[in-house]
Amino acid sequence: MAKITENEWLSELQRLEAAQKSSVDGALTTRELCNALGMSSQRAQRLIRQLKEEGRIEVVRRKEMRIDGISTLVPAYRLLPKKR
Repeated sequence: MAKITENEWLSELQRLEAAQKSSVDGALTTRELCNALGMSSQRAQRLIRQLKEEGRIEVVRRKEMRIDGISTLVPAYRLLPKKR
């Protein structure tokens, strides 16, 4: 798996923080993250994985409607402040 460079990382975090402010609960699903940042699902998952490894995200569950009309819980990710 290719690592994101430091400059790419900082740029993505700034964009993620801006997108997160526009969400209702401060958390974004992978799909919302892709749409907000204009990235592929693979890149979004790589970013989420790196943030998780660094302890920078909190995973919450949000009720969403599936394409077949059934309500289900999906993971959403909330960016946490950088630990000092």
